[in-house]
Amino acid sequence: MAIIDGTYRDERYGQTIYNLLMAHFHNDIGVSGLMGNLQAESYLTPYRMQSELSESATISYNYANDVVQGNITKTQFVANGQSSIWYNGIEYPGTGFGLAQWTWYTRKSALYEWRITNEYVDFGVNCTVSFLIHELSTDYPECYDMVMNGTNLRTVSDYILANFENPQDQSTEVKIHRYKLAAAILNDYGGHTPVIISTTKRKYPWVLFK
Repeated sequence: MAIIDGTYRDERYGQTIYNLLMAHFHNDIGVSGLMGNLQAESYLTPYRMQSELSESATISYNYANDVVQGNITKTQFVANGQSSIWYNGIEYPGTGFGLAQWTWYTRKSALYEWRITNEYVDFGVNCTVSFLIHELSTDYPECYDMVMNGTNLRTVSDYILANFENPQDQSTEVKIHRYKLAAAILNDYGGHTPVIISTTKRKYPWVLFK
C-alpha cells in the first residue's frame, strides 16, 4: 500500500486498473481523474466492502468469495433498503462494495449479474473494471465522455465526483483531496512529471476484459 494525502492506494491492483482503463479510453488525464475518485472510494481494491478500512481487505476478500460461491445470495448481496451488511454474524455499516463502492441496489444487482453473464471467476480487477466501463458508457454517458476526452485533470476529477460518485460531502476540501489522488496516479502510473497542486481553496469501441 502507498499512502497518498492520507489515503491508502492498493498497489496490488493500481497499475493494472490504470492499464485496463487506458486500453479502453486512451486518455491519461481522464483515466487519472476517474481513478483518483475510485481511490477515495475503495483504495483501488476491487472487492472492498465499504466499512473495511484495513490494508489487506481480507474480510472483503472472503465476503466476495462467498458471494461467488453462492454462500451469500443475490438478495443478501444487493441489500436493498438496508444500511449495513451482515457477514458471519457481524454487522458492517454501509452497503457499498467494489471498486466504485456501488451502493444502490440496482447498480449492485447489475454488477452481480455482470460477473455471471460474462463468466468472471471473481469480483477482481477484470470484472470490476469491465463493469465500470460498461456502466459509464450506458448509464453515465456524460461521465464516459469526460474520461474519454477530458483535458484538464481538476475538471475531470470534480466532474466524476459530482456526477458519478456523488457522495454527500462534495466540499472544496474533498475536491482538492481527490484531485491530489488523481495527480499522483497520473505521475506514478502515467509517467508524467509531477502535477503542481495548489491547496488554496477555490470557488469554483467497448472493450471487454477477461
